Amino acid sequence: MQKLVLLSLLLLVASKNTIIEFGKDTPFDKDNTEFEFICQNNGVLFFYISCDYSNNIMFYLSEGESQKISSTISKPGFGSMIKIENGKTYKMKFEYRNPNNDKGTIWINPSYNEINVDLNEIYKGKFDLHFPSKDDFRQYKLTYVINKADKDVIFKFNYNKKMNIDSHQVQVENPFQICHGEECLDNLSTYEFEKGESYKIYLNINKISIFPLDHYYLPSFSFYDKDKDGTNNSPLNLKLNIWIISLILLIL
Repeated sequence: MQKLVLLSLLLLVASKNTIIEFGKDTPFDKDNTEFEFICQNNGVLFFYISCDYSNNIMFYLSEGESQKISSTISKPGFGSMIKIENGKTYKMKFEYRNPNNDKGTIWINPSYNEINVDLNEIYKGKFDLHFPSKDDFRQYKLTYVINKADKDVIFKFNYNKKMNIDSHQVQVENPFQICHGEECLDNLSTYEFEKGESYKIYLNINKISIFPLDHYYLPSFSFYDKDKDGTNNSPLNLKLNIWIISLILLIL
């Protein structure tokens, strides 16, 4: 086993591909176009690609020598998900069609990797994901974890309630599930996390059958401290606005 791990590391060092970090935006540009990782468990790979330009870049995702996805990137980007297998190498490549300085980000996370939540951050699934497959994706989830919350906070949970899949408009089920120990709740729009407690936030994959295929999907989503609704609603900004109004009244 140690020899296999060492060999894998040596191959990655020799490769021009960059090892990509899970659950974080990684920039790409014409000088930074290839990424890869070795899968550590069976599951599903979720990915989002954002770009401010259109039709200049091709995206390829391969499993070993087998190409799984090939797509032109159009503004603002796209996302998808695929089944992945333990021990296999997955490569992502951006191919520039003509000389330009187009830039963007790629975000990936396999279902076996849990993403740690900072209660002060906003988390987003930028695009609707769906993929036709004979395999069932529903046993896998996109998982976020809160380990011993550092404060009491109420989070708001949003998701796109309607998706277009193969020219069909689909009414989307709420994908959120939150577990506190053995207690799990579904169909949530808000949830209060208590200081010192630990939680798991699951984004569930659902299925719709559109003849002749089954499609597995996860809608775009966001979750965050509900007090972050509107950047001008924070206590600091409210105090600043009151001060400005008072100053204007004094001048008048």
